[in-house]
Amino acid sequence: MDIKTLEEPQAADERTLAFTPLGLGGRMRPEDAADFQQRVIARLELAENVTEQTRQKFELLRAAYSHGVLCYELYTMVAFTTPDSPWSRRCATGSRPTMTKRPWRSASAAAEAAPGACTRSP
Repeated sequence: MDIKTLEEPQAADERTLAFTPLGLGGRMRPEDAADFQQRVIARLELAENVTEQTRQKFELLRAAYSHGVLCYELYTMVAFTTPDSPWSRRCATGSRPTMTKRPWRSASAAAEAAPGACTRSP
């Protein structure tokens, strides 16, 4: 582990600045990247019938994701610990992940979302 100064963890991770609203490319200002990534994760909401324990874990993961601009590895941590993600299934089973099921649905598909699925708010 590298020991860092207090200022280092407070600076944007350069790897995260290439993720823009239009996809990969260019380089966002750190302030804009932080705003964008927080808005991305804020759009996701859990269905009403989700248990309180799941809701609490989701909020922890959402907070970790919002700090990803400061530490790129937090995005990976969130992906691997999100229930029912292809990556977390691989960790549990050792099988190769597939993208056949998304853990959330777009707002247009919210009406068709299975009970307990995440949906994006409009």
